[in-house]
Amino acid sequence: METTHILSHWRYYLALESDLEKISRYIEFHPSNNKTYSIELAHLFLTSCSEIDVLFKLICTKFDPSSKASNINNYQDELLNHHFEIVHEYVYLDRFNYGFQPFNQWHEFKVLDWWSAHNKVKHTRDQHFPKANLINTLMAMGALLILNIYFYTINTNSELTIVSIKETMRKLRPMSHFLSLKSQYYPVSIIA
Repeated sequence: METTHILSHWRYYLALESDLEKISRYIEFHPSNNKTYSIELAHLFLTSCSEIDVLFKLICTKFDPSSKASNINNYQDELLNHHFEIVHEYVYLDRFNYGFQPFNQWHEFKVLDWWSAHNKVKHTRDQHFPKANLINTLMAMGALLILNIYFYTINTNSELTIVSIKETMRKLRPMSHFLSLKSQYYPVSIIA
């Protein structure tokens, strides 16, 4: 996992996370600002969702090399059929005392609100630009963090356990420092 090519998705995530952190200087990450929207949030929202699509496809083909999954409904079916525990993951913004579950709606096999918003912003931005807001961008970035960690875990260990995720987190350098997952996944405590 040490080569530049192999870590390209992680490095891309870190670049997007850095952009998100810069946005936090202008918008307080608080539920009262969830509906705040801007061109910067739209850019980050669309870019992170594009990378989510890439990682979903890679993960699905890792589980089934003949996978034809090509949309969010296919990804949901394939990943949940493989007992992919993605729905239980929380993402934390410790600095803002803020936590959320990007895939929580999959508990009820529903379409993710933030993914639907992404499609509306992508295809009809003139009508749905306000959906490029803080909460949808946070959900997308949180989902991207989860998918990156799961992607690298299944590529190196093939099992998604706390131990294997913790080992993956130890290897992913530099570490994510703005968004985080459960503290038990990290080899050392994270100080926000």
